[in-house]
Amino acid sequence: HSDGFFNMRALLKQENIRMIFATQLLQRVLKECESRIDGIVGVPNGATALAESMATFLGIQYGKLNKDWNGENVFSLMNGMGCDPYILIVEDVCTRGTGFSQAVTTLKEAYNGAIRFVPLCPVILNRGGIHQIFVEGIEFQVVALCEYRLHEWEPQECRLCNKGSQPIAPKASEENWEKLTKSQLL
Repeated sequence: HSDGFFNMRALLKQENIRMIFATQLLQRVLKECESRIDGIVGVPNGATALAESMATFLGIQYGKLNKDWNGENVFSLMNGMGCDPYILIVEDVCTRGTGFSQAVTTLKEAYNGAIRFVPLCPVILNRGGIHQIFVEGIEFQVVALCEYRLHEWEPQECRLCNKGSQPIAPKASEENWEKLTKSQLL
């Protein structure tokens, strides 16, 4: 129930474009960051490769955060991080910060609380217009390469549905993505 969607997956699939985004985000992060960065984790599934590229540029570890078959986050612990590592969590597109918040919670659980977070949420695109995300008493500043506000509504309040539009969940399947992109053709 939104008036737009970005297919960041198509852009990040291209290594040269992903590397450009990674270096641009790193420049923003390093400008804003006041703590060290021991590891980087990408919010699944969109920012996984982006986090790996950023970690490679910095010569540090990256952790994998995946969704299991129930849609829950599962984290592969990073080895050799030492005590209380500082972890940077990266997102590709931010609307409300839901995936980012889930990633923070999953990492805290995986490390039994013995983890610190770089208080930034670097994103390629901030489509939700938010500038802070609060998770378990921690304030993360959203640092975006681009801000482009799109609107979202609750299903019962959706302005587009009220005009006869049929909602399509773009990430649910390839078929849905094709329906969504072709629905705009004349």
